[in-house]
Amino acid sequence: SFGLLLLLLFNLETIQFSNEMAAVLLIPIMMLAYHVVCFYTVGIVAGEVSMVQIPILMKINGAQLLGIGCSILAFLWSLNFVNAEIFINATIILLIVENLLRVLRSFIYVLTIGVPWYYIIMYLCTLEILPLFVIYFLVVAA
Repeated sequence: SFGLLLLLLFNLETIQFSNEMAAVLLIPIMMLAYHVVCFYTVGIVAGEVSMVQIPILMKINGAQLLGIGCSILAFLWSLNFVNAEIFINATIILLIVENLLRVLRSFIYVLTIGVPWYYIIMYLCTLEILPLFVIYFLVVAA
């Protein structure tokens, strides 16, 4: 459903993409794979691979809930109930809310099982906050 939502976004007049189908197929897979690889990377570096299995399951559950939200947005968009600007904002808000909920749930889980703070700080700084800054600077520079 996220791919369908991306297809609707790419067909807007305000956003121009040359290869929509490749983006529609690759972006959802890359978003999920990125987080799984990040979790395993932190688990390997910290020597605690078994502790990252539950946060990975939380990410997969979050992706499923995100799919429900994307399905609703795509349905409303196909019926022309939503303005294009509102549609784009709702999609961005939906992605932000899903990521924040995932980070908070994972944060609470790893704190309850006794993971040291410096592992949590290392994960947040290198794999959650830094990519957001890179994406922001790429978007602003473009």
